[in-house]
Amino acid sequence: MTSLAALVLGSALTVTAGAVDALPPAPPPDPRALKRAQRAERRRHTMAVVHTVVGVGLEIGAALFYAETAIWFFGDDDMPSSGCQGGSNSCGGGTPAVLLFPVGAIAMGVVGATQLSAGREAAIWNSPIFWAGAGVQLATLVFAAGFATDPGNHKLAADTTFIVGSLVGTVLQVVGAATAPPRDVEVVAHAPRVTPACGPTAGGMMCGLALAGF
Repeated sequence: MTSLAALVLGSALTVTAGAVDALPPAPPPDPRALKRAQRAERRRHTMAVVHTVVGVGLEIGAALFYAETAIWFFGDDDMPSSGCQGGSNSCGGGTPAVLLFPVGAIAMGVVGATQLSAGREAAIWNSPIFWAGAGVQLATLVFAAGFATDPGNHKLAADTTFIVGSLVGTVLQVVGAATAPPRDVEVVAHAPRVTPACGPTAGGMMCGLALAGF
């Protein structure tokens, strides 16, 4: 009985995953598959560069549009002491086409941030900093819309808040693009391989024969 117990214990300690059953050798790589993989990698790198260049260009364009918007807003706020109700033409605000500058600045900032994150192969929609920038821009629009119709200094404060808030929101979106997590995160969880003492191996057969002797 003691010898049988020793045999069971020895077989249980010597049976490990892959120690007896060797895996067959891997087949040689397919040259065509290697070429396809290389082409895919080159295309991925090229698209990353394109996205980055486009993103930088859009952010520069957004900065120029913000500057033009500031010139338009603050030039419009340069009014006489009588204010907008004094019959001055300086409060007209121009044609609706000038709205292209503030709207274009915000739009180019958002699209540019998404392009920069695409260049990094990152998921910008999972970035809280990007959404914080969008929230700042939305709050700025609400605040500016509430005071834009008031004459005098109220309109100046609204215009200043719009420029500063929108610009800060765009900067936060760019920071979010630079810090966003990768799109494809492969989480490989290696579970511990537990091989039973009496598994389908040579050692397992010895273990089974030993247990049959009891």
